[in-house]
Amino acid sequence: MNVLLVGLGRWGEEHLRVLARLGATVWAADLSAARRARAVGRGVAADRVVADFRNALPYVDAVDIVTPADSHREVAEACLAAGHHCFVEKPLAVSVGDGRTVVAAARAAGRVVQVGHIFRSHPVTATLRAALADGRV
Repeated sequence: MNVLLVGLGRWGEEHLRVLARLGATVWAADLSAARRARAVGRGVAADRVVADFRNALPYVDAVDIVTPADSHREVAEACLAAGHHCFVEKPLAVSVGDGRTVVAAARAAGRVVQVGHIFRSHPVTATLRAALADGRV
């Protein structure tokens, strides 16, 4: 699967590591030339590293968005409109309105947008929910 990783900052580097471990063919996009060079150094083919994420959209199956939160709406909307499923690192958006816009874009495109909540399925979270539900907390 060809996955576009948009954003190569601290969390983007972690996503790059996981995508590589999963066997994805990674495309990478970041405005920073230094971060793009680092991605090449970490194994992303130079011809799959771009400054503008839109340039890679024709070549990928899905998009992993790990940019600053205030850009999530814009990036997700463009990727969804191009027909791609999107994983968006939390938060989905910086406002309720932006979040609704992304959800509407996903519905209109018939695509999935998934928000990364790494602790949502963690056993500790389930234990806390149960404690809240039965009044122990």
